[in-house]
Amino acid sequence: PWANGEVTASGSSLKYQWYRNGTALTGATAASYALASTTTSHAGTYQVRISSGTTVAWSANAALTVNAP
Repeated sequence: PWANGEVTASGSSLKYQWYRNGTALTGATAASYALASTTTSHAGTYQVRISSGTTVAWSANAALTVNAP
């Protein structure tokens, strides 16, 4: 199973950082984030920080639940 998330924002020089349970995800710096093979360890609350210069916005939280097979 896989999971995908995406945000849409407008502005110039936008930077993205995805978080899971409040911790930045290494290398997750695009408008979309995908997990090719999910396991229960991927469950949690995801959020994206979008910044441009000194302006910062946060996405709403998105909960991911992964059920064990």
